[in-house]
Amino acid sequence: DYGHVEDFTLDGDDVSSNSKQFETLFWDILNERSFNWAIPYQPRGKPKKIFLNSGFKRLIKNHIKDIGTLESIGQLLGWEHSTVKFGKTTSRGLVVPFDEFMNFVYPSVDDEFE
Repeated sequence: DYGHVEDFTLDGDDVSSNSKQFETLFWDILNERSFNWAIPYQPRGKPKKIFLNSGFKRLIKNHIKDIGTLESIGQLLGWEHSTVKFGKTTSRGLVVPFDEFMNFVYPSVDDEFE
C-alpha cells in the first residue's frame, strides 16, 4: 500500500531467507518517496523499475566531483538514459531495473536479488 510501511527487522546474517521481505521493504521505502531522486514505477506487464532524476547526479557529485552528466553516469553503469512519462509530466533520466538498482545499493547481497 502506498503511504504505509510496516515495522520490519532484518538480521544481517540471514539475508537469504529474507531477501523477498527485504526487496519488498526497499520498494516500499522508495514508494514513500524517501529519496526524491529515485522514483519507483512498474510499466504494465513489465518488471519493476527505478527512475533516477538529476537529483541522483547531485548526490553522486557530492562524493565524486568530476562525475559528468546524468547520461554519462548511465553509460558508466550500463543504465538506460531515457524519457519517462509520469501522468502528464515527461522527464529525462536514468531507467534502471529494480533488481539492478538493488544490486547497486546493496552490493553485499548481490546474489540474493538476481
